[in-house]
Amino acid sequence: MNEAQYDYKDICNYIIARAEKSKHSVTNLQLQKILYYVQGYFLREFEVPAFDAEIEAWQYGPVVPEAYYDFCIYGRNYITSEDTDNALGKIESKEHKKLIDKVITACTKMSVGDLIDKTHNETPWKNKIQLKDKIPLDVISDYFTENNPLEI
Repeated sequence: MNEAQYDYKDICNYIIARAEKSKHSVTNLQLQKILYYVQGYFLREFEVPAFDAEIEAWQYGPVVPEAYYDFCIYGRNYITSEDTDNALGKIESKEHKKLIDKVITACTKMSVGDLIDKTHNETPWKNKIQLKDKIPLDVISDYFTENNPLEI
């Protein structure tokens, strides 16, 4: 698999800033699901990972542990962007922004419970051996190549 396009923090900050700007703030739990879908759609569309961090199968679905711990101070509250313009500028490619924006829009239309249920019914999470197992990029890539879970 090719090298990741972005640092996971840049993707996180972009998602938070974009969601906030469109009046759809996200919680840490929502952020985790959006990251998973961004990674999957990047692998499908561009054949490279969006970000450099691993995804694990946790109780409530796929999680990027580093991102989870970065934002766990927010608890169940919405995450706020510290520098919206800078965060939005970190993703330079119009094609990348367009894809990430589609994922954000699709995910913020769903409740947190629906996002959890959705990811639990998808092969990458469903076929884990045990909680906290890593979900390999090739498993995510294969699933998204054959499926369009958000219908975007």
